[in-house]
Amino acid sequence: MAEVLVSLSVFSIAAMALLNLKGESAQTVGRLEARALAGVVAENRMIELMSARQAPGLGVRRGEVRMAGRAWAWSETVFATDDADLRRVEISVELGDEGEVASLTAFRSLQ
Repeated sequence: MAEVLVSLSVFSIAAMALLNLKGESAQTVGRLEARALAGVVAENRMIELMSARQAPGLGVRRGEVRMAGRAWAWSETVFATDDADLRRVEISVELGDEGEVASLTAFRSLQ
């Protein structure tokens, strides 16, 4: 009888550990999906800036875009560089309470 109780205890501990692992895996998949989608949002915004006829002005701009049923907030900051013909562009993407999920930096010629 004691052997049965011990084996049931060991089985229940193992089962709880597996359930916990499954829950953590689901959370990890959710975080990876958010990072991938945020990366696409940042890349799309950067493509818009790089393909525009005029280089962006210095400063900070913010906006929001919907993708995959979620609202993504983006922020772009344009900096001057030591080269007068170049601008450094930094884009960050946030998702709700998670804060910054992705960021991207590139350089844009003024010409």
